Amino acid sequence: MSHRTAPHIPAGATRGAPTQQPRPRPSPTTYLGFTLIELMASLAIVAVLAGGAVPTFARMHAEQRVNAASSAMQNSIALAKSQALRLSRTVLIAPASCTPHSDDTAALFESVSAGAAANWRCGWLVVVDMNSNDAVDINDGLLRVVSTLPDVHLHNNVRSNTLLITPNGVVSPQQSMTFCTANASQWLNYAKKLVIAISGRTRTESVRDDDICQAS
Repeated sequence: MSHRTAPHIPAGATRGAPTQQPRPRPSPTTYLGFTLIELMASLAIVAVLAGGAVPTFARMHAEQRVNAASSAMQNSIALAKSQALRLSRTVLIAPASCTPHSDDTAALFESVSAGAAANWRCGWLVVVDMNSNDAVDINDGLLRVVSTLPDVHLHNNVRSNTLLITPNGVVSPQQSMTFCTANASQWLNYAKKLVIAISGRTRTESVRDDDICQAS
């Protein structure tokens, strides 16, 4: 009759349960983190990506300013037409003076009527022509003042700077206005052209490589 020897069970272990293997100790040469070469490579990649992103953001910012200026003029024309029809009077849109002036409305009108370096890039006024002389003066009613356009140049294709909207809603003279970035050559001459019909309807066109922006 043979006898079987029972297997040896370590102390603290239960019969039938798997025996846990001891965890290997980490090697003293194992470290977490980056080496100097890896860190320098990562910084070089970040520098290259940032160098390409900065011009893109600058261009987007320049285009946003052009679009904002074009939209401001569209809104001014819509306001002028609605007020001309409502009041049965001519409404004028005229370039503002580039000379410093106070918040006093009288001083603002005087600088514009005197032709004190009026320029579209300095903003414009929307006024009701109360005395029907087709010119901005102290007797007119102020509807809106659009402030200076930062880094935007505005050019129109007619000699007359003042835009008239008659009591029946007709715009005179019919024209187009081109809004350019201040640094047109750097930003690929991105521009926005606002075409103003005699009916007062407006439409915008994207313009690139326009000679009028190069001249600015």
